[in-house]
Amino acid sequence: MEAITLPDTVYLHVTKACTLHCVYCYFSAGEPFEKELSTEELLSVLRDVYLLNPRRVVFTGGEPLLRKDILKLAQALRNGGIRACLCLTTNGTLINEENAEGLVENFNEIRISIDGFEEANDAMRGKGTFEKVMKAFRCVLEAGGDPIAFVTVTSLNLPHLKDFMKFLLRNEITRIHLSPLKLAGRAKDDKMLCDFEEIKGIG
Repeated sequence: MEAITLPDTVYLHVTKACTLHCVYCYFSAGEPFEKELSTEELLSVLRDVYLLNPRRVVFTGGEPLLRKDILKLAQALRNGGIRACLCLTTNGTLINEENAEGLVENFNEIRISIDGFEEANDAMRGKGTFEKVMKAFRCVLEAGGDPIAFVTVTSLNLPHLKDFMKFLLRNEITRIHLSPLKLAGRAKDDKMLCDFEEIKGIG
């Protein structure tokens, strides 16, 4: 009888809705699906996730914080006794002083997307997002969390990447994840974002 291999990580795209319209988004997030799962439907999915017993469960989107039930969903896994690392992947624009503590309490990892200094970041993610995201990092740090900076590497931020990483470290953001651009979604036909062969070697 063949052994069944269980997943190491489960990714839950809890919505396609997003507060941003990033030029490289592999999911082409923005507007929600016509019929997105309700809280009860997602709770049913989480019961199946619990049976898989993964090492990590990642709540992502779209922007998962657009769901008003996001903490309820995380707590449902916790209350079920799951031992997985619960991760939140967010663009950070909805993190503030009021909700940061609850996020830190319910998620083992808070991954916040940021793609460089203000000029490069806002060119890819929208005007004003750099300032909002840096505030999100501060809120999570002040709530006792240890946020992770998720950086998508493109031809726009690659030349300044080393200096940007030093900037993050100076701002007490010591966990940094680099991810090469995925040629999918909005990015697949945008040559401007992927002019450098070096990007392909980053993983």
